[in-house]
Amino acid sequence: MIKILIVEDQALLRDSLECDINRQDDMEVVGVTNDASKAPELCRKLNPELVLMDLVTENGAKGLSFAAQIRQKQPEIKIVIMTSLPEISFIDEAKKAGLFSYIHKNAGKEHLFYTIRCTMAPIS
Repeated sequence: MIKILIVEDQALLRDSLECDINRQDDMEVVGVTNDASKAPELCRKLNPELVLMDLVTENGAKGLSFAAQIRQKQPEIKIVIMTSLPEISFIDEAKKAGLFSYIHKNAGKEHLFYTIRCTMAPIS
């Protein structure tokens, strides 16, 4: 079972993600937040295997900054960045932060599930 923390400021999307992910046989949402600044503490408390992190959340919190903090303290946690921004200028910064995957919010849920599973697959 892949334990997932969702970090998304749009309530409708956050609720939809939680519902759709929990319908998967191999995935479970262990926590949700609308503010990326809360993600590192939630990771310490909930110990997810994967964080689905919005690029920008409540109060202008930058997902990449908090994702980097998570990776420094809990490098075993994998992070998938989500964004609706049309440009991908953040990719270099994301690589430096040690992030694993990226998904555009226009992608369908099957693509999201595929991205999560590929991110969690052992590297051989």
